[in-house]
This record gives sequence, C-alpha cells and structure tokens, in this order.
Amino acid sequence: MRAQKRFNPAWDGPEGFLRQHEELGADPYFCYDCFWPWDTVCEGVERGSHQDGNDHITTWTLGGRTLVSVQRYMPESFCSAPIKWPVETAEDMQMLLGILRRTRLVPHLERHRAMRDAWGKRGLVSIGVPRTPVPALIVEWCGITATTFLSVDAPDLFAEALAALDSLHDPVYAALQEYKPVVIHFPDNISGENVASFWDRHMAPVYRRRIEQLRSAGCVCVIHNDGSVRSVLGRIAAVGFDGAEALTPAPVGDVQPGDLRAVAGRDDFILWGMVPGALFAPVCSERRFRDYVLGVLDSCKGPMILGSADQVPPDADIQRVRVVADLLAEHAERV
Repeated sequence: MRAQKRFNPAWDGPEGFLRQHEELGADPYFCYDCFWPWDTVCEGVERGSHQDGNDHITTWTLGGRTLVSVQRYMPESFCSAPIKWPVETAEDMQMLLGILRRTRLVPHLERHRAMRDAWGKRGLVSIGVPRTPVPALIVEWCGITATTFLSVDAPDLFAEALAALDSLHDPVYAALQEYKPVVIHFPDNISGENVASFWDRHMAPVYRRRIEQLRSAGCVCVIHNDGSVRSVLGRIAAVGFDGAEALTPAPVGDVQPGDLRAVAGRDDFILWGMVPGALFAPVCSERRFRDYVLGVLDSCKGPMILGSADQVPPDADIQRVRVVADLLAEHAERV
C-alpha cells in the first residue's frame, strides 16, 4: 500500500499496526520484525549479496567454490521468487554441508518479548521455528526438482544434509521450550503436490519429535499451510499439530470449506484461514465475497479461526477485512 501511495499514515509503526487491525475488526498475530527468534552466525564462510536491477544475488564462498542464489523481485505482486537455487548438484550439496557445519543459530527472544509486552492483550504475537529439514531444502537451498533428484541420486549426502539442518535447529527449540510462547508457527507451507514421497521417512518423525518437545512446555503448535491440502491435511493432524493456519479451500485450493474437517480427521483440529486471499481482489464481486464468507461460516464446524489465506492481495480493497469481521459478528448473533 505504501508503494501504491495509498497507505494510511495512522497505521504506521507498532501502535499504528494495532490500530489498523482494530479498525478493520481483525486480531493481529503476524509481526515479521520478531517472528524469527534467532540470529544466524556463519564462521569461515564468505557471504556476499548485491542487487542487479530486480535481481537480488546472494553468494556463499568456501574452499574456493561458490554457491549462487538469485531472487527476482516482481513489481506487479510486490514479492520475490527464486530464479536460481544455490544447490543444484551433489557437489553443491557437499558444499552446503560444509556451510551448515560452520553455521549456528543463536536464539534472540528479546524482540518477541518486547513486542509481546507492547501488544498486551490487543493481539497474539506469533513466533516461528526454522523450516524443518525437507522444507528448508526445498524453499531455501535446492527447489523441489533438485531436492527430489538429490534424494535419489545421492541418498547418503541427502540424509547428511537433513541431519545437519535438524541439529542446527536444536538451540532454537530449546530456547522456545524455556520461553513458553502461547502459539508456535511451523512455516513449512508444505503441499500435497510435492512432499508425499518424503513424508513417512524424513518428515513425520521430525514433526512428532519437535511437537512433543514444544507441547511439553505447554505450547500450541500450528503449521502455515496455504497450498494443496487434500493429501497432507490428515497427515498434518495425525503427527500432532493443533491446527493449520492459512488453509486455502476451493476455488483456489483443492478442498471445499465444509470438507476440511473431514479431511483433517480430527474434531479438535483448529481450521485457521479459509477465506482465499484471491477473493479480496476486485475481480471477485463484493456480493460473491460475502456469500463465500457466509458459506464458510455455515459449512465449517468445530474450532476455527477465520482468516485470509494466505494474504490480502496488493490490489484488494482493504475494507473487505472489515466486511469479514461484520459478517462474523452477524453470524454469531443469529446462531
């Protein structure tokens, strides 16, 4: 909205952020300034970054070899996407192992604690853990194609990389176990289109162990998941997650809103999201938008947090957030 010259200055800063949500009838929970509660320290690796037009280029140099990542900014959508992954071959994966073994995650909870105290009861400041090993490889290092091929072509190296990532995350989980936040987000955003072959061996055991670790501290564990969910939502619920956030049903996702709970297979599972972000855009009429929200409220039962899935898009009328809040209030009154 700032880039489009239509940002309300009254919404600026931490207080303005809360005011924006209150005016729109929404409960704030994402605060990117403190969502990642750690600093990354990498010793003995030369890391560089520079901008070339819309491309942000990052390099890691170790032992005379260099990995290169290129992220391209897309002005139309106000976001970036990878056009080159740093790890493409087994040799790259071997170098990644060297980088991971020289990397430490240092917990840094002060940012979250300060924001939690500033928000008080006006919002619930979410906090994240690092992406678990398989999603980390897919999103941060290899992309889905190289991750898949490397898991088959270099299985021992692939397993070493997963183990290195898992142990790298230990200090963050230990710090959160002591800190005891109310809700912890796993930002994995897995899709049923690409993780099924990894699930039983490489993903489910990690989730069960980490969720048990955090639940022992009384934390609620949810996973951010706005992709295809028909083949993974039941698996997510089965490994112990309390809910899935940013759930995106049809017509954008692959499950109708009223079928999400049956797919999850648990009456106590928290359905969080369920209003596709695309419907906030002007291509969807307000009448259709209202009918969709009411349809979700009529068809979804059990524990639920109504929210945008994933984000309200750049061309949206932000006041549609207020429409959701008003419809929710009206629906609650009539039931």
